[in-house]
Amino acid sequence: MTTVRAPKYAQEGAFTLSGDTSPGGAAPMAAPADCESSQAYLAAIRDRYRHDPAVRQQIAVLAKHVHGGRNHQPIAITGPFADQARDILRKLYRENPR
Repeated sequence: MTTVRAPKYAQEGAFTLSGDTSPGGAAPMAAPADCESSQAYLAAIRDRYRHDPAVRQQIAVLAKHVHGGRNHQPIAITGPFADQARDILRKLYRENPR
């Protein structure tokens, strides 16, 4: 029996913020390698957020940086699903602006 490991989308310990949504990447907002639609992207990020505490934490930090403000440097969100990622991060920030 072969064990297949799921890709890691969050780094343990100190991490570098990345807003890259490119398919197959290792960033918390990266699309799965086989992602071809906005709906699939949103479902993948939702699942990742619900089931991986490290991803949830890093996405929360990204949400604060996308919003900017005096305490957070703005960060660029890039890649083919950047608009969807920005919408997710804005919504999360509005729900928990702390």
